Amino acid sequence: MLKSPYELVAEALGCRPETLRPDSGLNNHPMWDSFGQLNVMMALEENYGVPVDDDSIRAHQGMAGILKTYETLTSDAGR
Repeated sequence: MLKSPYELVAEALGCRPETLRPDSGLNNHPMWDSFGQLNVMMALEENYGVPVDDDSIRAHQGMAGILKTYETLTSDAGR
């Protein structure tokens, strides 16, 4: 079972999931700086199989993109 996006990102950033909102992202959350983004991408690769490349990094700079990926993965799993 996949970790929830909020749990995954919170663990990667070292914060509580409650501090994350759907509009949280790179440079608008106290823990989500460039180093935090690297941690988020590594967690996405490990847990969701998201490749770490330029397009993926741009697509996952915030919770909105991560939530979209999670929805895609979970809807595909249900088929």
